[in-house]
Parts: sequence; structure tokens; C-alpha cells
Amino acid sequence: MADYKSGFKRQSNDRFMSYVLIGFAVSFFIIIISIILFNLFSTELTYSSFDHINDYSEITNKDEDKYLVYYYSEICGHCNDIKIQVLEFADENNEDIKVYFIDAGKVTGYNNIQGMNGTPSLLMVVNGQLVDFVSGSDKIINIFDQINGGTYLYIN
Repeated sequence: MADYKSGFKRQSNDRFMSYVLIGFAVSFFIIIISIILFNLFSTELTYSSFDHINDYSEITNKDEDKYLVYYYSEICGHCNDIKIQVLEFADENNEDIKVYFIDAGKVTGYNNIQGMNGTPSLLMVVNGQLVDFVSGSDKIINIFDQINGGTYLYIN
């Protein structure tokens, strides 16, 4: 048997396991608190973060003098390709232009806009009149670039 010096007590395995369990509990608690704080302070943009048009008749009946209407579908691959760019533009753009969204799967009424039967599409409305319409992800991003660059024809 081993000789122990006086004043030295041998620790049991039970005490070691207690320390290990306490360490795991504290680590788990810190991780949970970190996740909660991250979710509270991070703002993820989603389509539902913005105002939607639910009926085609509302497209030209908004209060703003100038605004965009983005026509999308949750299951559209091209819409998903540019989703982040569209949401970031809607959240903040150089001209402070309001962007309304139309979910193609939820909109009601009669669509009387020639050519707007595919997603993604973007409409520019000025003083209650549809003045520009583009369809396709590349063309939409191009319009965003023109607006942010101050070269878009319909914004003075």
C-alpha cells in the first residue's frame, strides 16, 4: 500500500465525477444562454419582415409616390437565388424606396398586368401608375444596382 503524508487526504472518484458533472452543466448553461442572446440580438431578414400585397388590385393603390413591388414564390429557384439581395435592398437602399412583396402562392384577385405571370418579377409604381416592369433575377439585381447608383430612369 501507498504511504500518504500527514494532512493529505485521498480524493474519491465520487468527488471527481461531481466536478465533471458540474463542469458539463455550467458549459451547457453557457451555450444555451449564448444561443438565446444571439437570437435576441440578431435580425434575420425574411419575406414576412416586410409589407405584402395580398390582392392584385392593391398593386397601384399604395400611399407612397414611388415604390417597388416584388413578385416571388417560396418554391421558385430563381427567387431563392436572389432572396438575400432582394431582402437587403428592401431593408435599406440608397433612395429609401419602399418595397412591397407579393407571394405568388397567396395572392388573390385578377392579375391584369401583361407579362407578370412568372417569378421573380419587379414592378415600379410612380403616382399610382405602373411605369416599369422586369422579370428575371439578373434584371432585378440590375435595377437594384441602378437605383443604388442613382442612374435608374424613374427616380429623380
